[in-house]
Amino acid sequence: MNGKQLADRLIAAFLPDRCAFCGDVIAHNTEICPRCKNELHRQEQPICYDCGRSKPHCQCKKDGKRKWDGITAPLVYETEGVTGEAVRRLKRSNNRKNAATLGREIASCVRVSFPDVAFDCVMPVPMHPKDKLKRGYSQSAWLAETVAEELSIPFEDMLLKIERTQSQKGLLRQNRRANLRGAFDVNEMFDAPDKTVLLIDDVITTGATVDECATVLKIYGVRAVYVAAVCTRYKKGTENHAGSKAGN
Repeated sequence: MNGKQLADRLIAAFLPDRCAFCGDVIAHNTEICPRCKNELHRQEQPICYDCGRSKPHCQCKKDGKRKWDGITAPLVYETEGVTGEAVRRLKRSNNRKNAATLGREIASCVRVSFPDVAFDCVMPVPMHPKDKLKRGYSQSAWLAETVAEELSIPFEDMLLKIERTQSQKGLLRQNRRANLRGAFDVNEMFDAPDKTVLLIDDVITTGATVDECATVLKIYGVRAVYVAAVCTRYKKGTENHAGSKAGN
């Protein structure tokens, strides 16, 4: 056994790799366990880039025109499935490896969805400073950092959340938008005019958060805002039929 093999065994024994979706111990230098790979539901093609959902589940007529210029996500959010578990782990585990795995999923999706868009920067949806202090990190920032690295685009954390809002979870669609009004601003150091921004979040539900962020960015002169997230949430009861299992 050579030195590298010994080092790999020691690392695997004391610092085992864990699946980014379920947390189970996995083989060294892998990211997703076989079970999660098999159960992972990806969005069916083609995707509507106006609402970020597969064409059979398009919500453009219901939601109307938004401020973003395109939106996409590789996965379908399933509350009781592997994507739901992955998002909960992302928000609770303080594990950058989870964020890196999911960030690479986003980056791959962006390459397919927006191949001809020249992005000037990658930017995360911000947390309020008090919420970030409480959690200890920003999951959207971690995702955005990986996306920026994978796509070789500058990372700029220039959006600010200046108002601490009520959690969006459980709010009706119209109340989500009202809850976020006036909550965001842009760092005065950001050179906004004519920029094309790739905005990163974890889950797209109604799109109210990223729509408000896109609105603020465009007020400051940003030319175009594209949005990418880990998952898109479908109408309750349809999520299990909205994607295709990996490998199928």
